[in-house]
Amino acid sequence: MKKTILNIIFCISIVLCITGCKNKIKDNENETQNNMEECCKGCMCGDTIELLKTTQTAWLLSKINNEGEYEFIKDAFINFHGTGKNKFAFFENDKQIKGEFTITENNKIILTPDNENNNKITCELGEEKNLLAVMNCDNNFGTFTLQKEGIIELPNIIKDTISKTKTIQIKNHKSITKEKEINELLILINNSKVWTGATTLPSPLYELELFDENDSIAKILYNPGNYFEIEINGKNYNLTKLDEESLNKILEKY
Repeated sequence: MKKTILNIIFCISIVLCITGCKNKIKDNENETQNNMEECCKGCMCGDTIELLKTTQTAWLLSKINNEGEYEFIKDAFINFHGTGKNKFAFFENDKQIKGEFTITENNKIILTPDNENNNKITCELGEEKNLLAVMNCDNNFGTFTLQKEGIIELPNIIKDTISKTKTIQIKNHKSITKEKEINELLILINNSKVWTGATTLPSPLYELELFDENDSIAKILYNPGNYFEIEINGKNYNLTKLDEESLNKILEKY
């Protein structure tokens, strides 16, 4: 049942992205943490309380790791509206809690489990950064996060990591070793932004691996017109606003 719900949520996300996010992107009036955010019609974005009131969403149980980032806890999430209007369902491995939720005038989320022995749980939204919404719940229920869809500034970890590049290996092609051409490609990446929502993932036409003096520092999967995904330290970032015409000219040489 839990896997079915996750699959339905994923499919809805893909459909919304394909049908809604191809519409004209508009600037979001509010900036968060000095990042430029953009929201597209039909996507899972905008005001978080309004999302909770109107949209089926799945929030992942999370904890803060040693780097100060939220880390998802496997097989643990809370779904809103998934089993009915104003209904919630929490799943953690074989544990399930279901019930109703309400949102107060001061934007507190009150969870009322169906089991009368369970006390009400009060949740409040925390600081949102890079379109990652945070919900903190009392009674040791936990902290949950929801990655909203939109465009944010390129994080420093990408800029700092790729600045160390000395060689770019292209699978089944020659490697890029000329400093000038490496820098041209890196400039294109630095001028891009990050898309936080779902993407369609046909097979990549290019697989690139970036190396510093000795080690691999990043991997890239690229399918022109569909996605440019860079992996650093096990975390994937989908880039957008990328000058694909210039990028393709560089790669076609190899």
